[in-house]
Amino acid sequence: RAAYIVDLLLEKGAKMIVIACNTATSAAVKYLRGKYTEIDILGMEPAVQLAVNCGEKRIILLSTPITAHAENTIRLIEDNREKADIKNIACPGLMDLVENEAGLTEEENQRQIAEYLKKNLDALADKNYDGSFVLGCTHYVFLRDILHDIYPEAKLYDGNLGTARNLAAHLTRENLLNRENEKGEVEFFSSADNELFKEKALKFLAKTENIKYKVTY
Repeated sequence: RAAYIVDLLLEKGAKMIVIACNTATSAAVKYLRGKYTEIDILGMEPAVQLAVNCGEKRIILLSTPITAHAENTIRLIEDNREKADIKNIACPGLMDLVENEAGLTEEENQRQIAEYLKKNLDALADKNYDGSFVLGCTHYVFLRDILHDIYPEAKLYDGNLGTARNLAAHLTRENLLNRENEKGEVEFFSSADNELFKEKALKFLAKTENIKYKVTY
């Protein structure tokens, strides 16, 4: 599936591929880099190293089951085991709750997410937990407000900003930045032939007035 998507992006003239998903990176980045040697491919990994570098001593890593058991995740934890106490927690179904696959009202959806987090984290953290959470899935950034409500003393880390900075640095280094068009256009390609994807894309992503968005099925 990942290769199919890369083929489509190459047809569209992509100059670099970003796998903006920890799970897809864990599952496919080695294969994709071996198959598409003509283009650079940037992946993501949970921001464990960032949390450690910021001095965190107690870290709870939340991610999908594939990411939780991935080789790179296990390596990250082992490399930092002497610097911090890191709990690696797989969260099956949490991504689906973020996307609200059940079609619940916003209030019901938020309540279900909060109940899920409390149930899965009660043994590790109480309301006074002042350690940190690493959000090891790009969906989980939408849990920030809920996590702050449940664990107001905890610090939250994710890999999104670091990935964006790595991308900018690479494009600058390779002289690939588009400096002529300040505004730009974002086009989404969806495998879901319905208006629900467009609704969700605009809800989650259309936050910048200077960018034009188009959804293509």
